[in-house]
Amino acid sequence: MKDKALCLVASFMGIFPPLVLADITLTLNSGEFVQHDNGTVTDNTTGLTWQVCAVGQKWDVLGVCTGKAHVFTYANAIKITSDFADKTDWRLPTLIELNSIFELKNNNQPVNKLIFPQMPMDRGFISSTIYAAKTQSLTWIVLTNSGKNSQPASSSASTGNYVRLVRGRPSAALLASSSPSNSVQPVGQSDLKVTLTVSSNPAKVSQYVNYTLNVTNKGKLTATDTMLSFYLTPNLMRYDSASNNCEKNGDSVICKVGDLNSGENISKTIRVVMQEMGAMSSSTSVKSNEVDANNSDNQAKITISVKK
Repeated sequence: MKDKALCLVASFMGIFPPLVLADITLTLNSGEFVQHDNGTVTDNTTGLTWQVCAVGQKWDVLGVCTGKAHVFTYANAIKITSDFADKTDWRLPTLIELNSIFELKNNNQPVNKLIFPQMPMDRGFISSTIYAAKTQSLTWIVLTNSGKNSQPASSSASTGNYVRLVRGRPSAALLASSSPSNSVQPVGQSDLKVTLTVSSNPAKVSQYVNYTLNVTNKGKLTATDTMLSFYLTPNLMRYDSASNNCEKNGDSVICKVGDLNSGENISKTIRVVMQEMGAMSSSTSVKSNEVDANNSDNQAKITISVKK
């Protein structure tokens, strides 16, 4: 690995002809990284694959990131999609995931620049972890110049930060290793419960109806990256609108709740228009990064009657 790294540096200096990167194994905070030749790097310990360059920069086959990284508010960051390295499931990382690529005890060099070259150091990187479930304008970041957590307001571009996208599901070891408060969280100790209520039952054809999804964390530990899903009954109801951080995706509405602390609850409302008469069944489900202590109440259903 050292010979390959030296050859790569020499190539940049013009000593040898340009070299196309093959897979190279490197080591960082969370374990063994495999650097690919398509602008991505995989952490074998966490099971996550990262884009080497920050959003806005371009990957060069010589192994460098060119251009200037873009600055985003949290509201814009969660909307980013990416078709990169033949994959389309790139997403904003959680705080735990973002922490895993930083040497948090090394304030002088919190990131290995062989793995993440040309990383901008003047601002932090945004995570998807909400600082408080009821205050969704605040989100955790990791500061690149110190590897420490922070909680910026992200309502304007001047207070925005950078984005690095990730794909894959984290390992159980990673989920248990950290939290926004830097405390150890065992897997399987959050306990989410979701309920579903409706504003009108019975309802009428062409009537607007509000479905309310309420999720509570009954467990002792935080449920991270919590997400609600509501199923839209095809042809029988038409989607109209929903609460903040909820988006229609096919026949479902996905609501990003973020971290839900022990004892906390939050509600999301989805507005639909009834289109057909009859009995209409709707359902919702909730999940987080953790294994739920009791998944029997992670789903809820309700049936209403729709009349003319």
